[in-house]
Amino acid sequence: MQEVEIDEEVDVIISEWMGYMLLYESMLSSVIVARDRWLKSGGLILPSHATLYMAPVTHPERYSESIDFWRNVYGIDMSAMLPLAKQCAFEEPCIETITAENVLTWAIVIKQIDCSTVTVQELESVTANFSVSSMMKDFALYL
Repeated sequence: MQEVEIDEEVDVIISEWMGYMLLYESMLSSVIVARDRWLKSGGLILPSHATLYMAPVTHPERYSESIDFWRNVYGIDMSAMLPLAKQCAFEEPCIETITAENVLTWAIVIKQIDCSTVTVQELESVTANFSVSSMMKDFALYL
């Protein structure tokens, strides 16, 4: 999109920019560039808003496959690997379908995005203060 040249401003920009968990691998930064270069003042951008939510979930099957597996690897106790397994298993986003029964409490809003005003710099780091009391350590992000 950065290489496209348009001779006039446009009235509307429509884009399917959302990545996993809204912002992971998204193309919103390209849409922001297009908005700033070509959208007329008062023009419309769709989608116009997006909201990122977070809710604690439990996923015993995934935990068993990723973590508990190391307690008995073909009859060998590899539990010394558990700290590393926990670190690696949850470093990267995991895209999975979960059932409503796995959601432990109501979701909270992490980030609201107004696509007509958001900047690329605002999306470089998304932070939020939140508190959850739970013994579970898995979290799901969804929109």
